[in-house]
Amino acid sequence: DTAVRTLALNIVRYLYASGNFQSARTFAEQFLTQWRRVSGGDHKDVLMAQWNLANVLRELGEYPVAYDLDSATLQKMRSILGPDHEFTLRATNNFGADLRARGEFVAARDHDEDSRRRHANTLGETHLLTLRTMNNLALDYGLISDYQRARELHLETYQQQQQTERV
Repeated sequence: DTAVRTLALNIVRYLYASGNFQSARTFAEQFLTQWRRVSGGDHKDVLMAQWNLANVLRELGEYPVAYDLDSATLQKMRSILGPDHEFTLRATNNFGADLRARGEFVAARDHDEDSRRRHANTLGETHLLTLRTMNNLALDYGLISDYQRARELHLETYQQQQQTERV
């Protein structure tokens, strides 16, 4: 049931957002076991549960596992949902965090440049998810010691967010 699965994913996101990472992990893993058995590994809900689980694993410091899960999930999302589907874009943004966690800062910057462009083209320059990619890209620039570009992007992101909130 789509409504039940949506509720289940919202519970995982709530637990993640509230910092209860272990419970979020437990729920996500249980949902994935059941949903893969019922729907297969390529179903949109399975992919979204994997995306949520990878976020949780990263927060728990399980960087290699999160990287592998995000990488596989992103590849499937691109082929099943398309590269510019909102869920694929979210997974694209997450993968940049995995690259940063691995210390691959230049690769993260290159990845996040593409992510920002895709987000802006699909969702618009001032969409919250686009602004999030801009923030991550600014972080990438800081990590490769291009502090001027990092500052510019952070400032641009802040200004666009302020303008968006006023509308």
